[in-house]
Amino acid sequence: MSDTWELYYWPGMPGRGEFMRLLFIETSTPFKDVYAGEDWTAVGKVNYQLSKEFFALPTIKHNGFMLSQTPVICRYLAVKLNNGVLYPKEELLGYQAEMIMAGIVDLTAEGHDAWHPIDKNATYVSQKEQAKPFIEYYEKKRLPKWFSFFEKVLAENEKKYPSFDEGGPFLVGESISYVDLCMFHILDGIEFQCPEAYAFIDVPKLKNLKTRIQNRPKIKQYLESAQRSRFTGTGPIF
Repeated sequence: MSDTWELYYWPGMPGRGEFMRLLFIETSTPFKDVYAGEDWTAVGKVNYQLSKEFFALPTIKHNGFMLSQTPVICRYLAVKLNNGVLYPKEELLGYQAEMIMAGIVDLTAEGHDAWHPIDKNATYVSQKEQAKPFIEYYEKKRLPKWFSFFEKVLAENEKKYPSFDEGGPFLVGESISYVDLCMFHILDGIEFQCPEAYAFIDVPKLKNLKTRIQNRPKIKQYLESAQRSRFTGTGPIF
């Protein structure tokens, strides 16, 4: 068994694996990005084997324990890394964080499906024309609805915790948690993929949160490094 944290995810894109990477980076936790630099086709052959140990990528492995499913992994890492510094200490705040994480995962899935409306396992390029109305609906209807909800969450949390040291409220409680880092990733991906739609939606607290997270020293250094994969233009976060 290896004491090294291992992340298994598709190479060459941030994707859902980036949620985990950001948690490792913020907590200064060494990890191995197992498939980094590997051939996509070879990784695909492993991912689609019915006999594999995990259901789907991303997957993490540590001391022989393997775990799949994005929200479960993120909660687990928040609890385990650096003495749980990224997981809320109060029970009810923990549940609230999990609710927000579920929303982030839903928004991620909606984006993926908008860019892959015909076949979720096929490439975006192969269904680019068919995807256009779905992408338009996502940008005009779904993004404003989700962004407004997250903006309200920040506003309500600011009322409960009015004194902040970092220029604005977090999503849960008075300090950064794993959902703030995960929120940054989905916002960063949406801004890249849908710049006009992102700019049009008036959510100052949410956009301020994104700016604050991306300027955190460890995150900023990572984002500017060669370690960070660039977005591919095939859907938000991908």
